[in-house]
Amino acid sequence: MMKKRLLSLMAAFMLLLTCAVGFSFGGEARAEETVKPIDLYLVGGQSNAAGCSKAVGVDGSFGNVMYAGEVERTLDGSGVKHCYIDSFAAYPKSMKVGCGIYSDRIGPEFGIAKAINSLYAGEKKALIFKSAAGGTSLRDARTELDLTYGNWYPKSMWARGFTPDPSVGPTGVQYLRFVENFKSVYGELKANGYDAPVVKGMAWMQGENDLGEPGAYEVLIKAFISDIRKDIAGITGNDDDLSMPFVIGEIATSISEYNNPLVPTFNEMQRRVAGSVSGVYTVPTADLIIVDENGKQANGDPYHFSGKDMVTLGVRFGEKLLEAADETIVELNTIGKNGGARYKLSQDKSKITLTFSPNDGYKTSSVKVNGEEKLADVKDNVLEIATNGEKRFSITVRFAKKAALEVKLDYNREHGRAELTEETYYEGDKIAVKVTPNDGYKVKSVAIGDKPLTYNSEHGNYESEPMSENCTVSVEFETIVTEVEPEDKGGCGGKSALVASLLVVALAAVALKRG
Repeated sequence: MMKKRLLSLMAAFMLLLTCAVGFSFGGEARAEETVKPIDLYLVGGQSNAAGCSKAVGVDGSFGNVMYAGEVERTLDGSGVKHCYIDSFAAYPKSMKVGCGIYSDRIGPEFGIAKAINSLYAGEKKALIFKSAAGGTSLRDARTELDLTYGNWYPKSMWARGFTPDPSVGPTGVQYLRFVENFKSVYGELKANGYDAPVVKGMAWMQGENDLGEPGAYEVLIKAFISDIRKDIAGITGNDDDLSMPFVIGEIATSISEYNNPLVPTFNEMQRRVAGSVSGVYTVPTADLIIVDENGKQANGDPYHFSGKDMVTLGVRFGEKLLEAADETIVELNTIGKNGGARYKLSQDKSKITLTFSPNDGYKTSSVKVNGEEKLADVKDNVLEIATNGEKRFSITVRFAKKAALEVKLDYNREHGRAELTEETYYEGDKIAVKVTPNDGYKVKSVAIGDKPLTYNSEHGNYESEPMSENCTVSVEFETIVTEVEPEDKGGCGGKSALVASLLVVALAAVALKRG
């Protein structure tokens, strides 16, 4: 009886253990199931980004692409055209007509969704985030709509200690709202099981307000791209976003009038920026007519694309962002003015070669690649990085003043002369010494410690390896020894004996001939 009870208790214990283990494993499985991958596509700018295009002849819904965004919130916060930020993840909104300023309007988001939707038919989904406002400038301008919504003045241009305040003025308000709205959206995704959202890039449709200032805009857009990348990376914690692809929509040549004379110069500037900043691209709009040669307006106003043309523009943005995702993007930043750096990507994209050019008296003091210090791998101001299939590289280079080295010479002045070729040497420099022996002497050795210096026949100097510490160059001379021919003392072994022998032979030959 006792034995049966014991067996029953053991069986019950095993059952409980099995259930506990099963529950634990089941919990892990459910946790894994809640991890939902998602890619993010960002949209910003003024009215042609906010979405003023009438969706005439445009329909469709893209179920694999979610939407979150805010359009045209006023400075005082009293009005907003639409705001779908706080609950979008719990109640997903598929991309369709109506994500513009009104329920019948669209911006680039519709065409982007059209371009990418089929790629997200599986478990991974996509989300388009938009924060935009019409008539807003990148410059710190005070136009009517800048005063209504704020402008995009970039963060790095703000005065020290300044934070945009809608109650005070428009400076940087749209920039700050974009960053804060993205932060809210990113946090909402994380809270709803989207474990690691990946930013694929940003579409930027803006500049109409700044058409007459291409020079100022060129400086500002470069600052804006750098700033927005840093702020996005700060939110995601992903250094890849420091080189986030950034696609600029060119300004329509027919905005406000057919063949607007201000546009070509402005668009050339946009292309120049794309050519000089890594990971920046443009998409064309010249064929998307807003005001035709007869003055007819495609959207019923002189500033905005028709619905169908806006779909075309959005598709171009989407395709360019997808194309950029497969490119290796290197964002190279040199801090300060004490040197320069350049990079070259190998043809097969397997290696990045960085070359550093510190100014005189300076050295490369830090090289961070995606946040990791790589200075120890720099050899002769060159660093090679294996890409290992990675696509995004953010590289920050710093230079610092070199320490001057104390270099001494040690040699016997009675035997020759030695002199340094430079008045001052700095850490990392090669020490070069010109050595001149006195008559009757030659150079025996030139060394720093037990390391001999190499003779450079082109310059006539002895050179060391790059030095990082104070040192003494030791020069040794030695006497030139002249070989003296042995004195001719005659005898059987001398030259006289040889001559005598030859003379005997000659006389014998003459005697034989006479006989």
